[in-house]
Amino acid sequence: MVGESGRARNGTVHYYYKCSGAKRHEGCTRRKAIRKHPIERAVVYYTVSKVLQDDVIRRIADAILQIQKSEDTAIPALEAQLRDCEKGIENMVNAIQAGVLTSSTKERLDALEQRRDELKTAIAQARLERPKFTREQIVQWISRFKYGSIDDKEYQKEIIDIFLNSVYVYDDRLVLTYNYRDGTETLTLQEIEAAFGSDLTQLSPLKRKTPSRGCLSF
Repeated sequence: MVGESGRARNGTVHYYYKCSGAKRHEGCTRRKAIRKHPIERAVVYYTVSKVLQDDVIRRIADAILQIQKSEDTAIPALEAQLRDCEKGIENMVNAIQAGVLTSSTKERLDALEQRRDELKTAIAQARLERPKFTREQIVQWISRFKYGSIDDKEYQKEIIDIFLNSVYVYDDRLVLTYNYRDGTETLTLQEIEAAFGSDLTQLSPLKRKTPSRGCLSF
């Protein structure tokens, strides 16, 4: 579904989501547009009240920790190289202390020490580029989204951009998929109507402004 807008007779501009197939007259059976504000408000309200709960936040934090651990392959590889390099330096120092001192051993020691410094710099840079977050930091960061006004446009945008992957619209329900594993929730239209009224679906006004492109998957 794509975004569009229309102007009422009194000049008020209303915003909608409408099936792109219906707009192009490609045989889509869902010809009715869905009002943008109620559906986005409902999605944000449901996310904050049902999903951003302490037990779910803890589960998300645990998943993020696992992702950090599984995706971080560069630093462990560099640290393994550093251990090998330091072991080589130790062996060379032991050889020198044992009386084996030649121009080759000195050159080899210098090369190993230079490589050690390069590896330390690379590890420090990698840690700066991809900082590790603790479980407490993740929980604290996500928890701050529990508090905000669902009527605030910026707050709505943050919730949708960060947590929502897509929203599927059916005749009787919305299926919300979130950006974490098994993060699928179903919200019936009856629940939406009970909370926000029955004005979720309406035909688009006949006089339209230039359509603004957007996806219901947000």
